[in-house]
Amino acid sequence: MIQPVQTDYAHFSPRRAYAGYIFDCDGTLADTMPMHHAAWNHSLKVAGATFEFPYALMCQWGGKSMRHTLEDLNRMHACSLDLQTVRKAQAEFFSQGTFQIKPVEPIVAIARSLHGKFPIAVASGGQKAHVFETLKTIGVDSIFNVVVTQEDVVNNKPAPDIFLLAAKKMGVEPSECLVYEDSPTGISAAMSAGMDYIKVEF
Repeated sequence: MIQPVQTDYAHFSPRRAYAGYIFDCDGTLADTMPMHHAAWNHSLKVAGATFEFPYALMCQWGGKSMRHTLEDLNRMHACSLDLQTVRKAQAEFFSQGTFQIKPVEPIVAIARSLHGKFPIAVASGGQKAHVFETLKTIGVDSIFNVVVTQEDVVNNKPAPDIFLLAAKKMGVEPSECLVYEDSPTGISAAMSAGMDYIKVEF
């Protein structure tokens, strides 16, 4: 059974070396969750929602695609909010707010320390354009060998597809990969992929 790796939480450093390292983006490399929360509630309101998306629930569902998240919200609230309306409103919101994105410094420092020594990848359940913009904003867009997003797989987190594809692109066996993740959904995906993980939390 895959277990969380014991770490020195001052640096989130694993106790052994791995052949490849995979990082989630939002909430792991970048402190974007408050902005995502604002974007979700803005776009839901634009789409006609009469409810708000609680922050704790959004974090719990982190890593799911926008489509699956909206499907779950529609079921929960017995409504039929339009995906394209929500997608467009979020894109407009993010286009005005990328300056607010800050790096999660300890995790970015680990990624930089691994660059050039081991294969490293980003595996994010987010949209490709937003992920690349986020990596650029926090100054790490040039250090990753591989970037995989929801557009690259059929099944998003909590399915293991994103992590397995990242490992394949790195040329590393899944059992020799370590995943840095902040969300329960992402951790479930890492476990399903047969990978060790470190939960990023502060």
